[in-house]
Amino acid sequence: MENIQEQLKYHIEEVREAIIANDAPSAFRLARELTNYVKQKGFKRSNTDLFQRYMEIIAKLKWVGLPLFSHDDVMALFEKNFQEALDIPLFNLRDKVFSAMAHILTLEERDQWKKDIREIINRNKALLTKTNLKNKKRGTVENWIKNYVSEIGLKKAESIKFENYFTSNENVILLPPEEKNLLKDFLFFYEYLKTSSLSPEGLEDRPLISDSKDSYILGEGTAEPVRVTKMQEKISRIVEEVLSGKKPVKAQEPKPEAEEISAQPASQESAPKEKKPEPEEEKDPRILELEKEIKAYPDGSLERKMIEQEIKKIKKTKT
Repeated sequence: MENIQEQLKYHIEEVREAIIANDAPSAFRLARELTNYVKQKGFKRSNTDLFQRYMEIIAKLKWVGLPLFSHDDVMALFEKNFQEALDIPLFNLRDKVFSAMAHILTLEERDQWKKDIREIINRNKALLTKTNLKNKKRGTVENWIKNYVSEIGLKKAESIKFENYFTSNENVILLPPEEKNLLKDFLFFYEYLKTSSLSPEGLEDRPLISDSKDSYILGEGTAEPVRVTKMQEKISRIVEEVLSGKKPVKAQEPKPEAEEISAQPASQESAPKEKKPEPEEEKDPRILELEKEIKAYPDGSLERKMIEQEIKKIKKTKT
């Protein structure tokens, strides 16, 4: 039993580090490993309390790794394990769902995810605040949403109405500061779920736009100015040179022809020829050159985004 408790302490420390680092890939991997570990040890049958403890920490890992899970896994988390998300200190639920949406290709599918999540949390019994509402109802997610909707309405709230709710609502003003902040973060997330990904303010992608002088990142309906570094200026020059034809672009080299049959050993002369693979569709040489350049920059970097945008532009012009 002592070894099992020591192993639990070790796993809890691993989970704590993944949560503090907000490391989605590590959390995703560790959630899978601990799920297999619990099954192998048979805790559900032999030690119910230990099984429950592991289920709680696995759920927290899944929240951290949320962008890497499937639709059904994410909906199950909101349905069954929303309390664990609310219990993680300083956990930014909106940012996690925002990141998950960015992995979904079609904007219509993103809107369906938002609708599904909203329907689940509208009836969710997870405890958002320990302080009850004035009608003595518990501070559950469901009860706070009902209170909020009764005052704000079902449509997306205007900024003034949203802020006024936290300064004038008779239930909110009774909350201690930490619970008021938690409620505000949650309802900010709830408003995000109302916002279509098809609208400029709801789009999860942050495309880079630029004019002759400045560059901007478009996000949530606003254009944020970007301070262009010398490295980014270099990338802009590379892109411009490739697109204008000033930068030499090497075409794909043809595959070497097979050697003449007469040059082969006699034992191979009668061997059947291997079937040649179907030729792949030739890529635009400009795309090939930009794809080569992009490898030098990490995912998420502004330099990489700049090149990705140009590749998309070229592909659009070809279709």
